[in-house]
Amino acid sequence: MGSASSETVKGLVIREVNFGDNDKLLTLLTEQHGKMTVRGCGVRSHKNKNFAASQLFSYGTYVIAKRKNGGDYIKEADLEENFFALRENLVSLAFASYICELANYISGEENSDEPFLRLVLNTLWAESHGEASPERTKKIKASFELRCACALGFSPELSACSVCGRRGGAELYLDILGGALLCPDCVAKTGHADREGFGGWTRPLVRVSEAAVDAMRYVTRADEARFLSFSLPEPYMDEFANACERYLLGHIGRGFATLDYYKQFERL
Repeated sequence: MGSASSETVKGLVIREVNFGDNDKLLTLLTEQHGKMTVRGCGVRSHKNKNFAASQLFSYGTYVIAKRKNGGDYIKEADLEENFFALRENLVSLAFASYICELANYISGEENSDEPFLRLVLNTLWAESHGEASPERTKKIKASFELRCACALGFSPELSACSVCGRRGGAELYLDILGGALLCPDCVAKTGHADREGFGGWTRPLVRVSEAAVDAMRYVTRADEARFLSFSLPEPYMDEFANACERYLLGHIGRGFATLDYYKQFERL
């Protein structure tokens, strides 16, 4: 590989692509540099010393050889967590793959963002520990999506109706692009009120109950280690999940293949 300086980074493998006969191109989400693409030489072989740390969802310490002409590669790796339980359940595997694709899209190169890495790690840890269930995964997914929106600078204003200041109510609407709540009366004033949240309104709206809004308020304000420490009755979980997903994707302006794959299991 020639002479190279080296650097040690802490990172999570969020993408892997087979390269050549026995190598991989790995995308690491790191504390120091945000997203990094490095080559894992020979890591597709079970005999390679870096095999375990070169799998999707692997988190550890990586010694990266830095070459002036590019082509940085892994010299050594020390695996700390492989989130193995994610691979034992198809729903969890599909969900975790979506989390990593989303993280790959959101994170930038040479842009240190340790809080975002911790958010991704906390999310994968939560999914890989505890009793697996579709409802639990739905809660974790929605909470992660909303926290991602906040990390991108799209924190919604959820204290009251953004037009009249009304607080509370059995039924509210989330203005996706405006990032604010609207009460039914203010929606109706447009003359184009549509109970499913579209119709002639110039911005997409999502109907949410007060219970779902309370959950959203908690997730946006909670400490990073406790953003999943809330309960929501099952009838409101679908509203919460729909609102969080629509809110994030509405601001990103695109979908994800891994999300479509996850939804195949969600519908079962």
